Amino acid sequence: MGWFDGNPAHVWEHPPVAEAERYVKALGGLSAAVSKARGFVREGDLRFAVTLLNHCVFAEPGAEGPKRLLAQVYERLAYATENAVWRNFYLTGAMELREGVKAPSTASDRADVRAALSVDQLIDAMSVRVNGPAAWGLDLAVDWYLPGQGRYWHLRLKNGVLTYTVGAKASSSAGLTLTMSKVELLQLLAGKGLGAIETSGDTALLAKLFSVLVTPTADFNIVTP
Repeated sequence: MGWFDGNPAHVWEHPPVAEAERYVKALGGLSAAVSKARGFVREGDLRFAVTLLNHCVFAEPGAEGPKRLLAQVYERLAYATENAVWRNFYLTGAMELREGVKAPSTASDRADVRAALSVDQLIDAMSVRVNGPAAWGLDLAVDWYLPGQGRYWHLRLKNGVLTYTVGAKASSSAGLTLTMSKVELLQLLAGKGLGAIETSGDTALLAKLFSVLVTPTADFNIVTP
């Protein structure tokens, strides 16, 4: 059922900050909420303690006390779990609370990473980068033809979404067809231009497509608003 479990109380919940402010208010304010959280820590109920402290942090992110306490509890939970994924989430949350958000030391959009992806995966990687609102008014179709693989990839940008199909023949609706090798495709996606790529149609469509692709950043908040 996706995010919805069927309980109507979960249909239209407040967003995290607004919800946290109301929880803290209902508990009697920040000091009272933190005090109750400490009580659950003493009782060993760390799972509910982090629930209360998370509300405290989202309600008043400038307060250092709740953040320090929440980081300590996250660390205790990390030590107690054998699941590596859970442990890393707990420790990453504790680090953010103590040190703030930091950019990752490695990048996933490297040339060697892109070279290992299939054409389908390269298009999927592009599709999640489309700025939907900016692309809403665009309706364009571009064919990628890779003779070495003997297939056409029919890209369609419409209603702010980039989709594609694969076929053995060119699409009659494509306003631009690019004939290229995998290496040339990688160079194109790396921003090195068309180069020796053979084009048929309106090359301005390619510029329009690339103009609505955004570069995501990995330095985003996880446990703070």
